[in-house]
Amino acid sequence: MATTVDTQLQETDEISNRSIKHKQTGNSVFKFIITLLIVGVAIAIASVYGDTIVEIFTNDDVYSPNQVELIQHQTQQIAASLKEQRQAIHSLEIRMVDQRIVNEDRFAELEAKITKLEADINQLHVANQQTHVVKRGETLWRISMKYYGSGQYIQALAKYNNIINPRHIVSGSKIVIPPVMALQ
Repeated sequence: MATTVDTQLQETDEISNRSIKHKQTGNSVFKFIITLLIVGVAIAIASVYGDTIVEIFTNDDVYSPNQVELIQHQTQQIAASLKEQRQAIHSLEIRMVDQRIVNEDRFAELEAKITKLEADINQLHVANQQTHVVKRGETLWRISMKYYGSGQYIQALAKYNNIINPRHIVSGSKIVIPPVMALQ
């Protein structure tokens, strides 16, 4: 029985070795096919461009002295142009910063003038406003007609004087009559 087991082990080892050899042979064939494919592509490229295989694989891109001088000259021109562009950009940035500062100063001046004008307008409103004492039977419409020549300012007059119900005003109460501009 021991010999049968040994025999079976030997047969298994032989099958395993054959399998490994088959894989190695398969890999070699695969590598060979890939190599042929690459060479075929190289030949196709060479035929399209009219170059030989040797020229394709041996071209070392050596430049002549004239080409080197030309490249150096072009490089110097590009560097000079780049320097000019950087200077122009820097100059533009400086002008933009200066303009921004001028604009900020001008904006601050205008804000100060607007604030002063608003204060002056408020003082004019206060100076030009009148006080009306409501008489028995008077309405906001009648008061609006008396001071503004129109009844269209009833709601604005009520709002200005914090009157909740414009149809009901108490006789003897005081109503502030501002200039018409304050109601618009």
